[in-house]
Formats: sequence, C-alpha cells, structure tokens
Amino acid sequence: MNSKTPETKIKPPDFLISLSCGTVKINPYFCGFRIGKNVMKRPELMAPAGNPTMLKAALNAGADGIYFGASMFNMRARAKNFQDSDLVNVVRACEEAGAKSYLVMNTIIYEHELAGMKQLVQAAAQAKVTSIICWDLSVIQACREVGIPFCVSTQGSVSNSLSARLYEELGASRIVLARECSLDEVKQIKASTKMEVEVFIHGAMCVAVSGRCFMSQEIFNTSANRGDCLQPCRRNYQVTLTDTETHKQLILGEDHVLSPKDLCALPFLGQVLETGADSLKIEGRKRSPEYVATVVSVYRLAIDLWMEGKLTDSVSAGLMKRLSTVYNRGFSDGFFLEVPGTGDYAEVSGNLSPYRKEYVGKLVTVDTENSTAGLKIESSLFEPGETFLFISESTGVFELAAELVQPGTEIGKGLTVQIRIPEGVHIKDQVFRFISSESEASRY
Repeated sequence: MNSKTPETKIKPPDFLISLSCGTVKINPYFCGFRIGKNVMKRPELMAPAGNPTMLKAALNAGADGIYFGASMFNMRARAKNFQDSDLVNVVRACEEAGAKSYLVMNTIIYEHELAGMKQLVQAAAQAKVTSIICWDLSVIQACREVGIPFCVSTQGSVSNSLSARLYEELGASRIVLARECSLDEVKQIKASTKMEVEVFIHGAMCVAVSGRCFMSQEIFNTSANRGDCLQPCRRNYQVTLTDTETHKQLILGEDHVLSPKDLCALPFLGQVLETGADSLKIEGRKRSPEYVATVVSVYRLAIDLWMEGKLTDSVSAGLMKRLSTVYNRGFSDGFFLEVPGTGDYAEVSGNLSPYRKEYVGKLVTVDTENSTAGLKIESSLFEPGETFLFISESTGVFELAAELVQPGTEIGKGLTVQIRIPEGVHIKDQVFRFISSESEASRY
C-alpha cells in the first residue's frame, strides 16, 4: 500500500463509480481485511503509463504505483514513453498523488549500450525513482552500484522459489512472477521469500507468455526482446497440410492460433488477493488513456470493496461489463486457475469492445465558476446525451454525458458551442464521443 493517510494528506472525496447496478461508494483509506486474527495488507495497484496523459489518468483513477519507460531499454519501444529529462516530473506527479514510481529497463543490454544504461540508472537514482524494473544482470549491477532498489521483471521468468531466492541474494526488493504461475504457485513463492511479489492481473498476453519470442525478428527484423515487436502473432493464419509428392494441400482451418485473449483476474480477484501478492499489475503502456482510466478505476473499486467484504456478484458483473467497454481481445483466466486451452485464443485480430471513440473537437474556453466551456467542433458531430471524453496531459481522462448550455443550439463543423463540463478540465482539452462500433460513424 502507498503512503496515503488522512493525517499526512488532505482527504479527497470518497471514490465513486457508477455501474449498471447502481453507484457504489468506498473509503479510499481502508487498508486491511480481517481474516480470523490476521489482517491482510491491501496490495499495491500498479498501472501503466506510456505518456503524460496516461500518467494523469492512472493517478486520477487511484493507482498506487506507476510503471513507465524512458528513452531506451524498455519493452515498449513503440510507445511514446518519456524522455530521460522527464524523470523528475514523473516522480513528482506520483509523489503528489501518494503513488510510487517504477522505471522499466527490461530489455537485453548490448556491450555498446552499457554507458547509456548506466547513465539512465544514475538519472533514475537522482530523480528518486522508487525502483527500476529489470532483469539483465548488467542493469542489476548498475542499480547495486548506485544504491537504487530494483525489481526483477517478468522477462526474468521467475516461476519457482529457488530462482526467487537467488534474486533475493542479489539484492532485489521485488520480483514480477512469470505469467505461467498458478495461484497456488504464487502463494508458495510468496511464502518462500522476504521480497515483495508482483503479478499481472489484467491486459494483453503474449503467445510466448514470459518467454523469448523471435517471431517479429524473423518476419520483420524487429526484435520483441528489444521492445520492438510488430505483433505478427495477432494476425489470422491459415493452417494447411501439403503433400510433398503431389503438392496438393488440405486446409485445416483459419484462426488466430497465435493470439491469446487478454488476461482478466477480476472474476477470481479474491483468490488472487489471498495469495498475499504485494503488487497487482495492469498491462497496457501502448493502449489508450481511457483504457487506463477505466481498467484502473475498476480494479481500484474491486480491490477496496473486496477488502471491506462488499464485492458482491452483482457489483462484480457490473465491473466486468465496464471492462468490456474498452479495448480487449476477449478475456482469459491466464494460468492462474489452470493451463490455458483452445478457448483462450482470440476470435479477432483486434478489438472486441462494442465501443470506440471519435474526435469531436477541443475546448477553446473554460468557465470553472459556471462549469461550462466553449467546444469548437472540428470533426465529428454529436447529439446531447452521448458520452463525452475530455482528454489531455493536464486533465487525464474525464467522462460526462454531452449537455448543451442552451438546448437546441446548432451543432455543426467549425462552430463553437457552450457545453457543461466536469470539474478539472482545461482549455485545449480534446473532446471525443463514445459511440457504438456498429452505429453510424457520425452525422454530417
């Protein structure tokens, strides 16, 4: 759990989230669940940030920790990422929200990169980053030399207690377990070490899971192990048998045979919490800000309600419905309950969400006193009552039903209309509409 307490920080309003089953209120400072004579510590909820907007969205949604990449040496090279000069600002933003900061440096390191790697580790230490997530022994050694805590990445494929204890002897403060681990194995490894244990609970899964995939390197000459995967596994493949004498072929079928569904631990979240894992991690540094805002807020609510003994089946069902509204390839239990089978592969190449966002325009004026703003319509038109998303680096993500200050105002491209706004939005915020993927794209 992070250091948020009512005594050291002004208490914000109780966290609210609206579901199909109603509005639920929780106390954000509740930190333990009593089982018999023992109190279970609330685990850290760790969220991804691929850019400043995602960082703000994750912190607003209640993340206890943020993991992010810098200019080099992380497994999401194609994400926008942050520059090395941004480290101080990222750490400051996290600290102001009572969250921890984790710099990801989890690629393999080549000889000619050692000097640059050491410079980045030193910069992270000077910026007071909470910890560096890595697995290459050169990065581990650099962390030891400057005295910054390090966490062993899932790329290290730690799946047993002996491996865990070896990293503990090297000085690791935490390990991210391999995604192949079952709940029982997570519990056993946690009991075998004094280190903190982190597990992934939601997001994309790779066909190579925590292993080393070379498919992108083979086809496109872009290495997944250098953070540059082009994800050929997500495509639809035709599987055939070829007679070597006649060269006749039999088509066995077409399917996404290499593309797993997304991991989703929400249906059995209580069992995950009972393993004693110290940190629960959401994947998604290349996904959208609204994805981060939605997924983090769902798990924030689910964890806190479970800790209070209030996570009912109806609330859980509402939360699952909420998760399905943002990007997903379908949901899987991963390896937590049993080894995945054919039903855990995706049915499509991309998004199964029934919704998508479409750009409307940007805010050109903001009147905070009257909670109104001038929206300049630059692209898609909208109708009152539709869902608006307000997105920017300074705002993060806010969601609100579209409401005109003066009903009946003409809505057209190039026009500026006055709308109601939520507290916390800013001039230049981009405004999007949430629409059904099957509906008409826009009104012209």
